[in-house]
Amino acid sequence: NHFRAGNSANNVSVAPTATKSTIEILVQDRFSDLEVASIVTTLQQANNVASNAEFFWKFISDKPGLVHGKAGLIVRAEPLVFDHNLPDQLLIVGGDKIEITGWVKRFRAMRRSGKTSILLSDAATAFIKSLKSSEIRLTTHWKDRAALSELGHFPALGTSFAEISGNLLTSA
Repeated sequence: NHFRAGNSANNVSVAPTATKSTIEILVQDRFSDLEVASIVTTLQQANNVASNAEFFWKFISDKPGLVHGKAGLIVRAEPLVFDHNLPDQLLIVGGDKIEITGWVKRFRAMRRSGKTSILLSDAATAFIKSLKSSEIRLTTHWKDRAALSELGHFPALGTSFAEISGNLLTSA
């Protein structure tokens, strides 16, 4: 079980130690290239600033192999196994074809274990839609807010860029 670390011009594949943070970036077909690029660039810069690889990441998908973003980015994703080797953090990237059934079991396993899950944009919207009603603090992309209000009862749906509710972070 290897993760990538981006503390130099060349990514290296290493087995992370217990003190390092492991992150899985879950992508599905037509994922948001901007979100993936932002995540990876931020992790690379954090490792560069630390002068040491502190963050290790890998891409996973319910349809592993080469996964295509909506603007042409391609990532090689490993298979998603819902309850095996849970990372410290799971980031679920938004996109045009979010299928919650492909990742909801892994997401729930992360929540049960107390590990952090982060749902970005369209992934947050798909999760909120699946709830039908919720009192927990959530947020999503502004373009989906009006439709969500009509679909269910979400009195705690926020208007901020991110909302934290326990070990779940949702983001616009």
